[in-house]
Amino acid sequence: MSIEILIYVLIGMAIGAAVMFWSCPRVIDLGKAIRNREHKFGESDSYFLCDVIRNGERLPALFTREQVNTALARADRNPEDT
Repeated sequence: MSIEILIYVLIGMAIGAAVMFWSCPRVIDLGKAIRNREHKFGESDSYFLCDVIRNGERLPALFTREQVNTALARADRNPEDT
């Protein structure tokens, strides 16, 4: 295999991995809460991490258990939208 073909293959693999990373959403695992290390009065003591894509940029987002439960209930009430 020539070096040029090897480079094209490696570039293709890198692009494929990047596309897979950006297109694969992080799911919210309710068994894996993240502790709020600098917990202040009125804040939740734990959160659930997922990703939100805004203007093409993938950003981490933290949701409380209540926010996740609200979203699940909303999806149950509106199955045509899921």
